[in-house]
Amino acid sequence: MGSLNTAYAAYGLFVMGHLSDGEDTLVLVGADTGFWDVFTQSAEFKDGIKNPIDRYSKE
Repeated sequence: MGSLNTAYAAYGLFVMGHLSDGEDTLVLVGADTGFWDVFTQSAEFKDGIKNPIDRYSKE
């Protein structure tokens, strides 16, 4: 999961855990301590359109 943590870190997120069942894997991702700093610099936060976190999470 190290490579996923590296990828998610750019978004202020981290892997909290995972569950594997055969070929299927479920990954639980959560906000890290730097999330708010990253999010408030995003286009979704700055554009003033409603639901910025919803739109940011669908990026």
